Amino acid sequence: MRWGDWVWSLHALYEATGEDWLLEAAERAQQQGFDWDHQFSVDMPKERTSVKGNSWDLNLTMHGVNNAMGVKCGGVWWRQSQNDADKQASFFALEQLDKYHGQANGMFSGDEHLAGRSPVQGTETCTVVELMFSLETLLAATGEPALADRLETVAFNALPGSMTKDMWARQYDQQPNQVLCTEAKRDWVSNGPTSNLFSFLGHFGCCTANLHQGWPKFAGHTWMKARNGFALISPVPGLVETELDGKKVEFLVQSEYPFRDTAQIFYGGEDATFALHIRVPAWAQGASARIGDEKFELESGTFAVIERQWRGGDKLELHFPLPVRLEKREEGTSTVWRGPVLFGLKIGEEISLVSGEPPHADYEVLPTTAWNYALVPEVSRFEIKETTISSRPFEARQFPVILNAPAHLIPEWGLENDSAAVPPTSPVATTQPEVTVNLVPYGSTHLRISEFPTI
Repeated sequence: MRWGDWVWSLHALYEATGEDWLLEAAERAQQQGFDWDHQFSVDMPKERTSVKGNSWDLNLTMHGVNNAMGVKCGGVWWRQSQNDADKQASFFALEQLDKYHGQANGMFSGDEHLAGRSPVQGTETCTVVELMFSLETLLAATGEPALADRLETVAFNALPGSMTKDMWARQYDQQPNQVLCTEAKRDWVSNGPTSNLFSFLGHFGCCTANLHQGWPKFAGHTWMKARNGFALISPVPGLVETELDGKKVEFLVQSEYPFRDTAQIFYGGEDATFALHIRVPAWAQGASARIGDEKFELESGTFAVIERQWRGGDKLELHFPLPVRLEKREEGTSTVWRGPVLFGLKIGEEISLVSGEPPHADYEVLPTTAWNYALVPEVSRFEIKETTISSRPFEARQFPVILNAPAHLIPEWGLENDSAAVPPTSPVATTQPEVTVNLVPYGSTHLRISEFPTI
């Protein structure tokens, strides 16, 4: 099922050694491995799955983590086959998962198996970090900028949204609309009652072991080698030190991205001529860069290339505008975005110890404020409030950005099976007065509504 990771490793060894038997081993792995192309194109489940009465092998094909890892297989094998159909198979896999199981936070559902598009179905934390790694490997293999957009969506939302902000407790399953984290029998396909507690080892320990690949691998892929130079994938704070043709190359990024719209990139290496490929997100309309008096207009959804002689002390100022935008989902709900950051309703939280000894303990989270609101879909009325960013940028007690938005309470929208019910159909008719609600970054929440009905 997971042969794509093995082939990726064999390719890395081949690049280091040049030994042909490694390519032969990769070909054998591909030939003997599960046919993910057929799975995504022919056997793809088109609705919530069921595991009852199935064979073990069939259930493995619907397993969320397996699908997240399987996404990379076509693109990884394309590096060796050079058959464009293999590369396209990975992009088609993402399209299919989004179409039938996609969620607002950049993920697809899987609790433990593919579960449809409802915002109260869960996604396993292992699936989050494995999809991130698949996106990273595909981006390195293909250079497709849309993969970086998707990677940031997952990294800045689903990943921090899956854990407490000190990273001592994680969920097995997170929900885009998550209003109650308790031990209860929810409408999961196959997971148990403790799956959405914030816990040290709850339900099963795999997520505790696996979540730690998320941030380091993301950091390691924010810069990549590129044709005639280097590629800046994401302008998060960081330092890269490497060499090009025997010359020292060093870039230092100072930014508060993704919560602020500017980044300063300092070159501290030896004088050298090379190309800097800047990935410009599809949402970054009007993006620009400046080096001294020289300004560059950057086309969104591309890798913009600045080729020049770089000298020690050069400073590149990058600007990605961050207007608030409202995006509609097929189910009729709406999501609120600012750059790559998804926003959710700020819900008051009561966090209680369930078992264990802090910090390695299990917690439930109960709401202390109303969560059942419909938004007024007028982005021009949303007020942006930027605040001081904590050393833990997704800190739940110090939100880096708050959006004040008009909304109406919808009293009839309640709970179902210990989760928020499916959002009412929009537009929602109501006699409730208009109020102002706070929307905060998804990754800063434990409880939230992120797929809203609208008035």
